Amino acid sequence: MIHKNDFDGNIQLGGRRFFDETKRTELAKHVFPYGSFYDRIDGHLVPKATYFEALTACPMCGGDDIGELLTGNEITVFRCGRCGFGFQNPRFRAEFLGELYAGEYRMNDAYRSDAQRRLDAAKFGYGIQEARRYRRDIASVLDVGAGTGQFLEVARDLGIPRCYGMEPGAALRDSRLGFEIFNEFLEEIPPQLSDLSLITLWDTLEHIHDFNRIIASAKRALAPDGLVLIMVPNLNSLASRLIRDKSWTFDLTHLSYFTSNSLGMLLSKHGLDVVHRETVISEIDNCRNYLEFNEPYTSVPSGDEAFAWLTPSHIHGHMLGSRLLFIARNG
Repeated sequence: MIHKNDFDGNIQLGGRRFFDETKRTELAKHVFPYGSFYDRIDGHLVPKATYFEALTACPMCGGDDIGELLTGNEITVFRCGRCGFGFQNPRFRAEFLGELYAGEYRMNDAYRSDAQRRLDAAKFGYGIQEARRYRRDIASVLDVGAGTGQFLEVARDLGIPRCYGMEPGAALRDSRLGFEIFNEFLEEIPPQLSDLSLITLWDTLEHIHDFNRIIASAKRALAPDGLVLIMVPNLNSLASRLIRDKSWTFDLTHLSYFTSNSLGMLLSKHGLDVVHRETVISEIDNCRNYLEFNEPYTSVPSGDEAFAWLTPSHIHGHMLGSRLLFIARNG
């Protein structure tokens, strides 16, 4: 049995060591990588109107009760007062997403690090373990946003015979892993794929402009009683609430910021029945560092007894983990 703490880097390695061993420390030193989409005015980066669009309504529920939540990492995030959904505003335009992902995704070095691969192997194994609680006979899987292909490797090793991936980036363009990879830009599942047992979106849905379209096509591609597994950043996580504009969650490539309520709303809208919801990844050291007035990612918590109540169980018991993990069944 795999426990979700088994792939929590803050628990397994400690926050600072996790940051170092997954090469995030080196990434943090690099210059802002998206400068071509911004103008520099009076020493500040300002989004170029060509690449961004202003939104006047919530992309999830259509409500107009929206307002600014925070600004950080050169983006502004709005939140809907009706459904709680968060979104980039101004938002990067759909027609230019190909340019945003044209080269090597900047997180791939982190994903390829030995430490991250060990943690991700446990995470992907946990996902399949939990999915099999709701459907034992998983004969096929499509991973939307397959990245480096590691989930597909884990799925194959765990006995899923037919494994497919969708990945628009460069990581799998010349894959020699032996999987069938589709390079469509994640907006819709290819029509030749159908009767799938499981569709996964690991840290992918937040990157997709038309999330309604991809979820609708997932329902079409699933077998009766097929499952969709989704992991996304949790806008309501303790880490996001504390660290705010300094959090790595808030990034130009993240167009959408889901909550438990808004993700459930999206799945229900498309006739998918949520059978499993939880949070994973505590970021407990990052939170404790921030509470101790230290840099959240590169410090080491002192173990202040005032925060002894703050445990991974407390975080996940209140749906405050860094990531939402949902499984829904094709109804």
